Amino acid sequence: MRWRTGRKVLRTVYARLGDTPSDGDPLIGVMDTPELAKLAAAAPELLERLKEMPCIVCQTAVGAPPKSLGIPGITECPGCKLARAAIAGAEP
Repeated sequence: MRWRTGRKVLRTVYARLGDTPSDGDPLIGVMDTPELAKLAAAAPELLERLKEMPCIVCQTAVGAPPKSLGIPGITECPGCKLARAAIAGAEP
């Protein structure tokens, strides 16, 4: 789901239900500043893009099975472990 900032009150954040902003989009919240609202509105899309980025350590795509590192018993690098935990919202 994409989020957007308000069209009149730039500090509001809405969940965008369709392809274009509408008055029927539900309100998520009100931020302290318009700049903070822009950052909040961009966050869900950035998190989706993060899921597609490769691990900075072994270059394995985050959603792909981990590569073997050539060390018996270790099939996941620390970068992959941290990325998977962050996406799942869990502690590593």
